[in-house]
Amino acid sequence: EIYNEGDADQFYYKAYFYVLKELLTNCEKAKIYLDYKDNKCGEKMKKLSRILEATFHKQKELSINTIRSDESHIIQLTDIFVGAIGYKARSDIKHTSYIKNHIIQSIENFTSYDLSKGTPPWEDKFNIFKFQ
Repeated sequence: EIYNEGDADQFYYKAYFYVLKELLTNCEKAKIYLDYKDNKCGEKMKKLSRILEATFHKQKELSINTIRSDESHIIQLTDIFVGAIGYKARSDIKHTSYIKNHIIQSIENFTSYDLSKGTPPWEDKFNIFKFQ
C-alpha cells in the first residue's frame, strides 16, 4: 500500500507500464488492448498512455484501449495463459486440477519454457516477466 498510494489496483497499472515499456522499445506504432477491469479503467488507461508517451518523448504512435474479455477471443486466450502461469507459480496450493495441469503441460511443451520461471528478455513471441 505504501507504494501504491493506498490503491490496490495501482500495482496492475505499474506492471502494465513496465511490461509495455519493454515491449514498445523497438516499435514505432502499437495498438494495445487491455482487459476491462472496472469503471475506473478508462481514466487509468488515459494516464498510462500519457506516461508511456512521455517516456518515449511522444516518438511513438500509441493507442491503448480496454475491451471486455467476453468480446474478444484473444483476450480470453490471454486469460488462459495468465491463469496457467499464475496457477503454476503458486506455492500455497496443491496443484490437483487435471485440466489446469494439462493446459500448463501443453503450454510448456509447445514453448519449451517452464511457466514457473521467467523468459529471457529477448524472447519476442512468448514473454513471462517474473517480478521479484
